[in-house]
Amino acid sequence: MRLHYTGDVGVDTLLSVEDIESAVRNLKKGKAAGVDNIVAEHVVNSHPCLIAHLKLLFQMMLLHRYVPNSFGTGIVVPLVKDKSGDLSSVVNYRPITLSPIISKIFESVLIIKYGMFLNVNDRQFCFRTGHGCNNAIFVLRNTTQCNRVL
Repeated sequence: MRLHYTGDVGVDTLLSVEDIESAVRNLKKGKAAGVDNIVAEHVVNSHPCLIAHLKLLFQMMLLHRYVPNSFGTGIVVPLVKDKSGDLSSVVNYRPITLSPIISKIFESVLIIKYGMFLNVNDRQFCFRTGHGCNNAIFVLRNTTQCNRVL
């Protein structure tokens, strides 16, 4: 798809209420709150005017090219990988970051609206739909086997 720039971008063309609603609808429920102490259920069950306010906030952030520092903060929590494993071993834990819910919505809106323009390297396995560790392990094993043959 090719874009044709025709001048100044109007505020209302950046994001739509539907973009925000879609991002809110896709929030995972039942998850822990971030540093803002807001969970997905708070936003999902809030008054519809919150969506309009979030649209205005996100549009201003895009127009002014400014993202608040608080959007990058989070609480790092260790999660046990194997509950039957050694709970005193550091390797039996993986970290997760509890991010502010508003920043999650903003990130989701950006992906919904502009994700088609993002290029991802074919060697990127994590954080891609349909890709994961199994794909990376497969490629690694095939590469090492090919190198042994040569």
